[in-house]
Amino acid sequence: MASAVGHRLIPLRERENWRAALLSNLLTRKVKDNAEVLAYRDRFLAGQIGTVEGSRRFVRELLEAPPDPELQEAATDLERVARCLVEQLPWEFADAAVFVLCGLPPWIDPIRVWTEARDFPCCNDGRVVLEIAPWVSDETVAAAFRSLRSMLVGRSNRGLSERAEAVLRFVMQEIEHWPPAADDWPVLFEAWQRTLGERFPYANHYKLKQAYQHAEARLLRSSFAFPWPPRLPHPHGVPRRVRYQNPDWSPTHPAEAKA
Repeated sequence: MASAVGHRLIPLRERENWRAALLSNLLTRKVKDNAEVLAYRDRFLAGQIGTVEGSRRFVRELLEAPPDPELQEAATDLERVARCLVEQLPWEFADAAVFVLCGLPPWIDPIRVWTEARDFPCCNDGRVVLEIAPWVSDETVAAAFRSLRSMLVGRSNRGLSERAEAVLRFVMQEIEHWPPAADDWPVLFEAWQRTLGERFPYANHYKLKQAYQHAEARLLRSSFAFPWPPRLPHPHGVPRRVRYQNPDWSPTHPAEAKA
C-alpha cells in the first residue's frame, strides 16, 4: 500500500491503514444516531443521506464562497452541527460536514504533514512539520520526512561541509568585534595556517575570506523551494493540510455506491 503526498508515493504499512480505518469506523458508529445529525437530515434531507460526490461538492463550495440565499439556512445549520461533531471527535470540519450529509466515515489521519518557509532580513528559515499518531512506525515517519524535505529543499539539503564548519567556527572564535575588518584577514590567515592550515589549506587570506563568506551565506540562507503544501487560511479556522493516507483504500459505506 502507498500513501499520496503530492506527486510521490510513500509506502504505508498495512496494519497502519487498518488501524486508522478501524478507528474511523468505530467513531462513526458512536455518533451515527447523534440527535443533531438526525435532526438535520430530517429537516433538510427528508431523513435520507446524499451521495458522497454531491456532499463533497456542497461542502467544498460552502468553504470557498457564501452559499446561495435559498441554501443559507441549510448551510448555517450544517456548519453548526459539524462544529459540534468537531468538538466531540478528532475530525476536520469539512469531513464532519460531509458525514452529516452522507454518512461517510471521516478518515482519522495517522500523519499530517506540511512545510513552512519564512524569510527574514538577515536569514531564512524552513521547517518540515509532522503531526504523528504515537503508534505509527519509525519507517513510515522517516519516509514522510524524507519526502517532505525533498519537496522543500530539493537536492540542496546537504549540510555544511566539515571545512565550512571549521572556517565559521575559527573566525567566530578569533574575532570579538563584528564583522571582521579588511585588515583582520591577514592575521586570521596566519593563525589558520598554524592551527588548521595543514588539514584545510588555503592559498592566501583572500581565499580564506571567500570561504568564510560562502559558508556564512549558506548557513544563513538555505535554498528553499516554495513551501508545499502552503498553509492557507481556512474559512472555518481549520488549517488545510495534506492528507497522508492511502488514497486507494477507505472504509466502505453504502453511500459510496451512490457516488
